[in-house]
Amino acid sequence: MAVRDTDPVDSAAFLGAMDVGIDLQLATPASRSLAYFIDQLVIWLIGAVLLAVAVLAGLNLVDAGLEPGPLIAVLVVGWFSFEGLWFTGWELLGGGQTPGKRAVGLRVVRTDGYAVGPGGALIRNLLRPLELGSGGTIAMLAASLTARHQRLGDLAGGTLVVHDRPAHAPRGTPTRWPDGVDDADVGLLESWFDRAPALATAARAALAERLLTHVEARYPGFVEAPRTADAAQTLEQAFAVGGPDRGTGTARG
Repeated sequence: MAVRDTDPVDSAAFLGAMDVGIDLQLATPASRSLAYFIDQLVIWLIGAVLLAVAVLAGLNLVDAGLEPGPLIAVLVVGWFSFEGLWFTGWELLGGGQTPGKRAVGLRVVRTDGYAVGPGGALIRNLLRPLELGSGGTIAMLAASLTARHQRLGDLAGGTLVVHDRPAHAPRGTPTRWPDGVDDADVGLLESWFDRAPALATAARAALAERLLTHVEARYPGFVEAPRTADAAQTLEQAFAVGGPDRGTGTARG
């Protein structure tokens, strides 16, 4: 079966659209408060250990006839820096999750559903002291009154706090492939069949139609007529997802 020359789907944009198409369940103010309390508890425990070490170090300096003042200044600055960078660092390096958010099942994302970046994480946490300086009243009011439960830091940083995407059972992998299928399309299709079950209904239908059109143009005759009205189902049937190899086409692996 010959492969027709045609412009391929932009794989990166297509996979990105799958991420955005996932339904995001917004975190409530109560769940966010619980996650923050857990983070603070961890911070306090770490602080208690560091304080004990500092006291011992200070006593040793006094016993040695040295001035403990510089050590105290370093510890104070270090403590406030540590607490301030805790949330920003975890949200960047932990995929949008601090230990508290992970325990509660929350995640920080951009308002378009993509992973939070350095700018958004930094801005949302720079405003944290202002919001929490009133005992958390400003943060709670903002999260309760805004449509998407955003505190001021979220509004400024373009972020949301959402429930982590639930794990889904993969629908399966293709067992039937067009002759001459290229590796880029293999990767794209395998990603599609793994992630499609978690997509919002409208996004799944629109993306499936786009991918089906791409397959029909690149590999004429591979999708057997007649097509069903459900493009996602047509793709599953064509690639024999979760079933045996069905005749024509190439089985891979």
